[in-house]
Amino acid sequence: MKEENIETLIHLLKSQGTWVKSKEILAHLDISPRTLRNYVNYVNEHYKHLFTIESSNKGYYLKKICSNETIKAENNPFKSRMLFILQKLILKDSVNIFDLSEGLFVSVPTIEKDLTECRKFIKSFNLSLERVKNHLFLKGEEIDKRKIMSEIYSKEYNTTFYNIIDFGFTSIFWTHFLRVFFRNESTLENVIISA
Repeated sequence: MKEENIETLIHLLKSQGTWVKSKEILAHLDISPRTLRNYVNYVNEHYKHLFTIESSNKGYYLKKICSNETIKAENNPFKSRMLFILQKLILKDSVNIFDLSEGLFVSVPTIEKDLTECRKFIKSFNLSLERVKNHLFLKGEEIDKRKIMSEIYSKEYNTTFYNIIDFGFTSIFWTHFLRVFFRNESTLENVIISA
């Protein structure tokens, strides 16, 4: 439901092409002012490479929007969440499912559905996803984790709209990633080719 509301919010602001009063948005989406602020924060954090939502006493305004075709092709919240979750699991010993839910502004059941797809995706890399109470762990050999990161790396650079890890700090993430995972390799190219 949240994803649908965010998409509706984006299209409402785009179709107006000007400032839209918060009262109009609240009535249209049937949400609270706090929820609207959360949606705006979510869009500005996760989709700033496509557009941003500005707010003022005039209401809300959509800035730097791409074409409808670009949005339909590239704005894929599920895939972005899946990549985000996988990278969090690779970079940390464990991840709390409630932290993921809060950080991604989706419910725990939504995260659990994403985890089902994550498990399918990582199976071919000889990795497994385990849950102990509210904590998630990625189990497997380091070389297999390198392989999956190589796959995600190629997806990120072939689909430039996906800003991996924290959705906007890609260069910081890759600096850390290269340092942690490739410190024993002579070149990144060798690692990617071997993957």
